[in-house]
Parts: sequence; C-alpha cells; structure tokens
Amino acid sequence: MKNVSSELLSRLASGVRPDGIRPTQPVAPLDQRSFDALLKDASSGVISSGLPVEIPATLDVTLSEKQSEGLATAVDAAAAAGAQRLLVYLGDEALTVDVPSRTATRHIEDVREAGPIVDVDAAIVLDSQGSSGATSDAEEPSALGALIRNPSLQTLLAALDDAGVIGDEK
Repeated sequence: MKNVSSELLSRLASGVRPDGIRPTQPVAPLDQRSFDALLKDASSGVISSGLPVEIPATLDVTLSEKQSEGLATAVDAAAAAGAQRLLVYLGDEALTVDVPSRTATRHIEDVREAGPIVDVDAAIVLDSQGSSGATSDAEEPSALGALIRNPSLQTLLAALDDAGVIGDEK
C-alpha cells in the first residue's frame, strides 16, 4: 500500500499539468540568438525593456499598475515595429506617446468627441487590466497581437510627391 506522499509524487512525475500550463522550452542566451529572433520576440512582447513610460503631471492621467505595465509593453512593441508615435486607447480615453522618448504627449479625455487624431503611426487598444486582448498560442506567444501599424499619411504623400505622382492640378 502506497502512502499519500508517494501517490502525490507519482502524479507529479506523470506529466499531467493543470489546464493552461505548458512545459517551457529552454531559451538560448541572448548573445547566442539571431537578430531576427530577438526582433520577433521584442515586437511580440516576449522581450521587454522594463522601462516605464513617463506621463507628465500636466496630462492629469492616473493609470493602474497593470495599465502602466501594459502601456510599457505596448511602447516596447511599437519601438520594435519602428513606430514613432503611438496612440493608446484606454476605454473612452486615449494617450499619444512619443515612442523613442517613452513619454506621453497628449491625453484625450473623450475619444468620441476628440475629432480626428493625427500624427500617429501605430495604435493599440488596452483594456482596464492593461492587456491588448490579444490571443496567443503555444507556437507564437504575443502580448501585442492587436498592435495596428500604418505608415503616416505624410510619409506616403512625400513619397508620391517625390515620384512625381502628385502634381499641380489646374
């Protein structure tokens, strides 16, 4: 007859795990990984800088700890994607963030009444818990699957102008 502790140890050794818990695979040290792999992990939120986003007191914004963490993760992913200005939706409110300096530059109290929001090249929607609502799977975890990237209109118009597509209409 087995005792209770032997029974528990045999269950642990069986490989059965609670729902949602998957075995982790060892990750190679950073200096042994390719740049492409590191960039992919940074843009999906797997690697984070750990740096906070500065929100000036003049913006009068209060975020929960989870929202602050979600905002920092969103800025990390936006930086990895090459974005310069990020629009972060927080329910009815929004923030614009200068990605290179990691500083919030504008607080929009009611997005529905704000009119057009211009001069951004990426956007993300965070819920009250600071999550983007992105789903992840075992093959490719993503903290920021909902990041929306779009080249700025100014860049597109400049390229068209340089190509001679835009001309003087008379």
